[in-house]
Amino acid sequence: MKLMNSITPVFFLALFLASLAVIPAYCNRAEAGGGVIMTSGSVSSSTSARFITSGDSGVELNHNIRVTDTVGKATAYMNILSMEGRGTDGQPYEVVSFRESTTVQGLISLFEKRLHYESSLTGNTI
Repeated sequence: MKLMNSITPVFFLALFLASLAVIPAYCNRAEAGGGVIMTSGSVSSSTSARFITSGDSGVELNHNIRVTDTVGKATAYMNILSMEGRGTDGQPYEVVSFRESTTVQGLISLFEKRLHYESSLTGNTI
């Protein structure tokens, strides 16, 4: 009985501390792309993404496009929507959105665009 009385406060303290370490709900949506309308020339593009959060690494999206020596139109864009909870007690969430788009048209000597998005858990979650 005496052992049970001494464990109970420690157990509740551990539960309380564990509840503070819970990460609030969050949702990220990231999209990137581009397009080219051309008569002749050269186009290269690459996209990479990481959408699994583990340890210190967060989500990441990279999109690069390069257009050279063409007559036409080139576009690159990135759209981000991030919704992050404020806690575990039902408080409303924050919404952050970002849009970037660049278009060039006509005689294109060089169009190069590098887009990068990264989101990870930092600081205190309390």
